[in-house]
Amino acid sequence: MKLIGRLGLILLTGFISISTASAQLYGTADTNAPELRVPTSVKPAFDYWMRDTWATLGPDGYYYITGTTSTPDRYFPGQRHCWDWNDGLYLWRSKDMKSWEARGQIWSMEKDGTWQKKPKVYKAGEKYQNYIEKKGVTSPKTRYSYDCIISTADNVYGPYSERYNAITGGGHNNLFQDKDGNWWATMFFNPRGAQAAEYKVTCRPGLIPMIYENGKFKPNFNYNTK
Repeated sequence: MKLIGRLGLILLTGFISISTASAQLYGTADTNAPELRVPTSVKPAFDYWMRDTWATLGPDGYYYITGTTSTPDRYFPGQRHCWDWNDGLYLWRSKDMKSWEARGQIWSMEKDGTWQKKPKVYKAGEKYQNYIEKKGVTSPKTRYSYDCIISTADNVYGPYSERYNAITGGGHNNLFQDKDGNWWATMFFNPRGAQAAEYKVTCRPGLIPMIYENGKFKPNFNYNTK
């Protein structure tokens, strides 16, 4: 089984390690390639504001999902998000990846945090620093996307293969196997620019059936989700 490296994360059937792979150019990705797009059959797993969705099959037979969530009922400029405040981690579980049960908060910023207990609190009207300069991300003509970029190696220290795009618009995610050995990837329905208009609802947890062919992962359009 090869280790799967994605933007510095090494995933082995749910196990994560941190690695510093040899530097290589990111390259380009064809965001119009139909075989790498998220299948239209993929819908949000459940209705809850979430980004950076992460899922795995636990040893107890349950599938677990977590991610970056917003504090319930907290809104900023008329829209819910996690930017201005987040109170911890929340968890969901399922036996079949269809019906999800909320397990509530499993890690509290206030009770369980260490250095996180002393956040920078901005006053009303105070601007916070942008670490990444944003240009053109709202352009209706430009196709920005959070893509799932993968490279592989037989050893955690490399050498790693050339990176490739596995899922257009499916980045900030992880790969895992279900009880039958089928591969899945998570997503959170949040591309940018022109692609954003393709989704009626964004920032929701999603599960993409995947297939491994010719040494690469890609969405499985033939998977029967029913």
